[in-house]
Amino acid sequence: MIAAEKRGRAIGHIRMRRIEEASAAMLMAFARETVMPGTTIHTDGWKGYNGLKATGFPHRVTVIGTSPEPAHELMPRVHNAASLLKRWLMDTFQGGIQKRHLDYYPDELPSASTAALRVPAACCSIAWPSSP
Repeated sequence: MIAAEKRGRAIGHIRMRRIEEASAAMLMAFARETVMPGTTIHTDGWKGYNGLKATGFPHRVTVIGTSPEPAHELMPRVHNAASLLKRWLMDTFQGGIQKRHLDYYPDELPSASTAALRVPAACCSIAWPSSP
């Protein structure tokens, strides 16, 4: 999962977590732990995000598959963060990436468990692919 704060045209805070599955329960837990209540969350059309509104988050949906614009233009911040993560993994592990490596990078970021460090502005999130 990746949550990237929107600060104008720039990226603010970024939060990442490797998840075992893109279930609604995992997605809602990630949102509650990393995003300030009341923040608008912008997601793709994955149905697992449907409970965001009921959880207290205004929810903006962009169905990437039906949009004429490419995904990296619709959600540039999360795609930029994913690109940087992939680059770091490839450079560091030179093709020898294992699942255990995927937890290290997000741990390098400040803890997202405190309310003070939650992403405070509009946020985009996507499910991380099962393999790098």
